[in-house]
Amino acid sequence: MRSRVLLLLALALLASCRTNDEPIIALSDPLPGKQRDEAEKLAAQGDAEAAWQLYIDSAICPPCAEQWLNRAADLKHPSALRAKAAQIRYGGWSEAPNKTTEGREQFRALLDESCQKDDGRACVELAHAFADGYLGPRGAAGARTYWQRAADLGNRDAWVPLARQLYLGIGGPADSAAAYYWVSLEARCVDPRSVSG
Repeated sequence: MRSRVLLLLALALLASCRTNDEPIIALSDPLPGKQRDEAEKLAAQGDAEAAWQLYIDSAICPPCAEQWLNRAADLKHPSALRAKAAQIRYGGWSEAPNKTTEGREQFRALLDESCQKDDGRACVELAHAFADGYLGPRGAAGARTYWQRAADLGNRDAWVPLARQLYLGIGGPADSAAAYYWVSLEARCVDPRSVSG
């Protein structure tokens, strides 16, 4: 009985640490024919949400899904932008639209636009892009800027990398106090936007 209580408490603690508001994408039943046809019409007319839904609906067929992911990203759907960035980062299905320097710069600009609209996860992708150089030249200062922006927006994925850069002085001057602040938030699992943060 005691082990069950401890397990439930551990699960509750883990669940309370989740800071990203976006739900996890789960595969659902395929869209019925008429709904899919309607979604395709809407996506062709510029509806980013319809293109994103078609991407999710086509997820079991990666080549089929990629066209909808690209369309949703072109239409600036935030989740599609992040998914496309992750695809490029991890060498997903195909990078054809982004193989050229110009294509990568355009894609980086779309992610930056999403980041400026307070999308912390887009900021995390941009920080990775600058740190790893997969959307253009590497740059520690650029990575630190986006880690900071994501952390300020409450994205927990940015706290430890930002703390590391602040502590070591990577991409800017060292700041031990700020590094301690961000790493302590991670250790305490506290959202900096909360009253207790």
